[in-house]
Amino acid sequence: MAHERSRVPFNTLAYLQSQNVSLSDLILEVLTFRQFNEPGSPILTDLILNGTSILSALYNHPLTTAATASWAHNLMCARYHAELEDLTDISSGWHFGAMDANPDQVRDFQIEKMAVKIFEVAPQLWGLAAELLGGRGTVPGRRGPSQDMDPDEALFWDEDDAPPAKRRSQQAALMVVKIVIVISVFMHSQNQRCNALQSIMAVFLHSCNTPEKVVKVLSRIGISISLTSIFRAIDSLSMLAADDLRALGQTLLTSYAFDNLDARLRTAIPTVDKERDGLIHLTTSALFRLDHGVQLEDLRCARLLWERSTLNLQASDPRPFSPQATMIHLYGIHRAEPASIHSLTRRGLFRTWYIKQILSEHGPRYFSETLASLSDPTPVDAIPVTKTHYLPMKALDINPATISGNIDVLYQMFAQAGVGDIRENPSVQDLSEYVTIVHGDLGTYEHVRSAMRRRSQERTPHLRLQSIVFAPGLFHLKMAAADAIWRALVTPQGARSDATSFMRLAGRLRPAESSRLVSNATFRQQHELIHDVGVLLLMDAWRVEVYRRWKYVTLEDWAKTKPSEGDINSVAEAIVRGYIEGEGQDLWRMHEQSGAARDRVKENTMRILNYLLLYEELSYAMNAGDIGRIETLLPPWIQLFRATGKHKYGNLMLRFMHALHFIYPDELRYVLTSLQDHLIELIRLAGMRYATTCL
Repeated sequence: MAHERSRVPFNTLAYLQSQNVSLSDLILEVLTFRQFNEPGSPILTDLILNGTSILSALYNHPLTTAATASWAHNLMCARYHAELEDLTDISSGWHFGAMDANPDQVRDFQIEKMAVKIFEVAPQLWGLAAELLGGRGTVPGRRGPSQDMDPDEALFWDEDDAPPAKRRSQQAALMVVKIVIVISVFMHSQNQRCNALQSIMAVFLHSCNTPEKVVKVLSRIGISISLTSIFRAIDSLSMLAADDLRALGQTLLTSYAFDNLDARLRTAIPTVDKERDGLIHLTTSALFRLDHGVQLEDLRCARLLWERSTLNLQASDPRPFSPQATMIHLYGIHRAEPASIHSLTRRGLFRTWYIKQILSEHGPRYFSETLASLSDPTPVDAIPVTKTHYLPMKALDINPATISGNIDVLYQMFAQAGVGDIRENPSVQDLSEYVTIVHGDLGTYEHVRSAMRRRSQERTPHLRLQSIVFAPGLFHLKMAAADAIWRALVTPQGARSDATSFMRLAGRLRPAESSRLVSNATFRQQHELIHDVGVLLLMDAWRVEVYRRWKYVTLEDWAKTKPSEGDINSVAEAIVRGYIEGEGQDLWRMHEQSGAARDRVKENTMRILNYLLLYEELSYAMNAGDIGRIETLLPPWIQLFRATGKHKYGNLMLRFMHALHFIYPDELRYVLTSLQDHLIELIRLAGMRYATTCL
C-alpha cells in the first residue's frame, strides 16, 4: 500500500513532464488563474497549508538555499523599507523643524508613545530590531519575557535593590528605549527631517551644557541634530517661551519666585584682565500660575495694603508689627478642644497615627496586614491637591546678594512678564491696583523688605514697589527646622555625650560619617537621619511598652499572639502619653525633682522624640497640603528657632503671620494660604536646567 502511494507523485510528475509542464508552471497557474485560487479551492487551500514546508524545503535544499535566502532577504528589505517610509512620512508626526521649534513638542514628547506608534506602523521592523538587540517578544507598554543580559548590564541591575518584578519591568523598559533609538537612527537616515528623538536629545544635551565635540559626535552617528540646528531650535524655543511668559504674566493671576545661582566658569588660561576665580552670581526665577479658584479681584487690594503699611507716613490705618499679639493669635487659631480631659489633643492624635504607621512599616509583617486600612489623620485646613503650573523665566546676570540687585531682579522679572507702570510703558499690564506675590528665602525676604523701605518715598506705586507681597516658601521652612534640630541635638558638645543622644544613635546608623555629620551635614542627610533615628527610638518604645504590659521580649513574640487592633491602639496611645514630651509630660516639673528621683535618660529621649515628631508632622502637613496644621506648628517652631539662635527666621515667620492675619484682607489671605504648595525647590531646579540656555 505504501509502495503504491509513493508511486502516485512519481507518476504525476512523469505525466507533467510528458506534457511539457514544469512544477513551477503548475504552482504559478494555481496562484494566478481564478479557477484554482478562489476561496475554498482544495488545491489552493493545500498550497497555503503547506506553504511553510515548501519554503523550508527550498531553503534547506543545497541547490536552492542561496536563491531562497536572497529572495527572502530582498523581500524583507523591501518590506522594512516600506515600513520605514510610512514612519518617516510627515503625517507620522516625527518631523521637528528647528526654525519653528515649539515648546509643546518638547513638553509632550514621550518615548513610550513613540514606541507604541512605531510598533503599530512598523511591526516587522520593530521585531527585527528587538531580535538583534536580544529582546525577542518585546512589546511597548507590556512587560516582555526575561532575556539573558550582558554581564555588565546584569551587574548594573544586580546593584539595584528593586524586587524581581520591578527589575523585570525596568529591563523591558530599557529594551524598549534601545529599540526606539535604533529605529530612530534608521528614520533619520532615511529622511533628515524625521528627527524627533534627535531634536529632543539635542535640547537635553544643550541644557546639560554638553561639550560641542560630544554633540558633534552624537550628531554624526545619528543620535542628535547638528549644532547649527540646535542653536536655531533654542532661539525658536526661547522666543515662544518669552511669548508664553508674557501671556501668563499679563493675566496678573501669577506669583513670582527667584533665587540665586552661583556658577564657576573655569578659564584655561588666566590673564591679567581676568583676575577673578571664575565664580559668577546669577539669578534664576519662575512664574507660577495662581490656581485654586483665585480671581483677579482677590488681588485688587494694593491701595488698601498701602493704607495699612507702616512704610506709608500718611497711612490712614497703620497696623504695626506686634510679636506678642501675633504669637497669642497663633496659639488661638484652629483650636480644637479635646472631647474630654482624658482625650488626646490634635497633636497627640497625629503622633498616635504616626507611631502606628512606623510599626506597620518597620515591625513584623502581622502589623502591616492588621494596619493596612489605617486612615490618614483628619486634616485641619487642607488645600485641594492640584498640579502646579509654572514657567521658568530667563536667567539674569544679576547678583541678588544686594538690595539694589534685588530691585533690578524684580523689575527685570516684571519686564519679562509684561507688567509694570502703564504710564511708563503703555504696552504693559498695569500693576498699580493689584498685589504681586513674591516667593523667596530668608535672604530674599530681608533684601526685598529693605528695598521696599528704601523706595517707600517714591512718587508712583510701581517705583516704590507698592504691589509686592512677600510669601516665604515652605521648603525653606523645612530646611530651617532641620537645622534647628541639628543646633539643639548635634552641634553642642554636651548634647553628644549621652549614650542615648541623637548623635550616638546616628553614629550607629552611619558609623563612617558620624564625625562629618556633626558640622557638615547636608539637608538631605539631616532629613534622613531625623526620620531614621525617630524610627529607631519609636520601635524601641514599642518594645519596652509591650514588655512592660505582657512581658514579651520582642515584637515578633507579641505578633505571634495576634494582638487586636484595640491593643495596638492602646500601646500607641501609651507611648504618646509616657514616652514623648507633651500630652501631660511636663519636663520642667521633672527638672524640679531631686537628682535621685530623676531619670535623665528618659527625659532626654522624651525631648528628642518631641522635636523629631514636630519635624515629621511638619513634613506630613507640607506633603498633604494641610495649611491649617502648618499654622498650628508655627508657635513651637518659632520658639525653637529663637532657642537655637535662628532669630531671623523666627522673626520672618512671625512677620508673615502678622501680615497674613492682621493686615491682608480675607481674599488675599486665601490666595496666600493656597500658594504654599509652590515650594522654592522648584526655583532652583528650574534655574539649574534653564540658566545656560537662557543666557
